[in-house]
Amino acid sequence: MRKWLVRQGDLIDIIIVAAYNLKDRGDTLNDEIITIGEAIAQYLATLKVDEKQARQQDLNRFVRWCGAKRELLSIKIRELDNYGEHVSDQNDPLQKLQPVKAFFAYLKKIKVTEANLGVHLRVKRSNKKRPLKTSSKKEKTITLTRQGLEEHKVELEKLIAERPAIAKSINLAAADKDFKENAPLDAAKDHQGQVEARIRELEAIIKLGVVADEGKSDNKIKLGAVVTLFDITHSEQLCYTLVGPSEANLAKSKLSVESPIGKAIVGRTKGKVVQVKAPMGKIEYRIEEIG
Repeated sequence: MRKWLVRQGDLIDIIIVAAYNLKDRGDTLNDEIITIGEAIAQYLATLKVDEKQARQQDLNRFVRWCGAKRELLSIKIRELDNYGEHVSDQNDPLQKLQPVKAFFAYLKKIKVTEANLGVHLRVKRSNKKRPLKTSSKKEKTITLTRQGLEEHKVELEKLIAERPAIAKSINLAAADKDFKENAPLDAAKDHQGQVEARIRELEAIIKLGVVADEGKSDNKIKLGAVVTLFDITHSEQLCYTLVGPSEANLAKSKLSVESPIGKAIVGRTKGKVVQVKAPMGKIEYRIEEIG
């Protein structure tokens, strides 16, 4: 059995070590029972440096969710469905799922799986976002951090400024009569649809946004607090800023108060230990600092 040379919580180091082990031994995924961490290590080894850097964080998140030492072929479709729901609470969930989808497409390509399990990774339509589109007379407010509200305003201005360039790209693509199926035109229109949808969403968030009273309250965690956690299960320290769902971005250590970890720690005090459910079992976190 292969020895793990680093802590399970240090997923990047695990992936690097596993990749070198696989390379040195000349293993392939079809040779033996392999863990999720090892499979992703070999997949990352096939990518270019820039692709690896772009995808590694999202793949690490998936490894943590499932468990690095778990057997690859033990993953169930229901768990992939649950993971899609988990990622749906974050900004750009489709972008965060794409590296994992590509991983499962790779497994099918090299015939580790008969089907592409990535098709079961889907973003869930959350009912929590419906108030943004409602036409009722009494609209619900959206609680934000002050920084989050300002960032949304900056993003909105940037997207509005992109409209002329997007319209130009559509006109250029439409002028090309040589394509039976005009893929560039379809891509430009899809991009326009995504931008316009995001503009409408940002306008609604800004309209309904209310800045929360941030920071500590009786030394308890609430929106806007900067929290240092110790992952007892994986022996790893983590630091997050608690934000509203529309601001969540784990790449910037911004954790939604509506996420499983967020719900578990809101209202808690320093020193408390909380548990969060995951497919691999319960993960325990100890609250180290509240800022």
